[in-house]
Amino acid sequence: MQAKRGKATSIQTRINRKLDSQFGVISRKQALSAGLTRTEIETRLKKEVWQSVLPGIYKVGGSPATPDQKLMAAILWAGEGAVV
Repeated sequence: MQAKRGKATSIQTRINRKLDSQFGVISRKQALSAGLTRTEIETRLKKEVWQSVLPGIYKVGGSPATPDQKLMAAILWAGEGAVV
């Protein structure tokens, strides 16, 4: 049980770092790479822990949309090599 908790904590730490560095926005691809499952992502959306802002792009639920956050979401949605 302890190992499972440690893994979950590690995944959440990676997710939080990504959210902190990207104005509270994360892509589905990044969340999966950090270790979340598709089911865990869907659960976060269903519980409104995250909110979808563009296809495959999520923001922390309840956080105000800022200009920087909107730009980051657009960059993540556009993909590698995108610039604003």
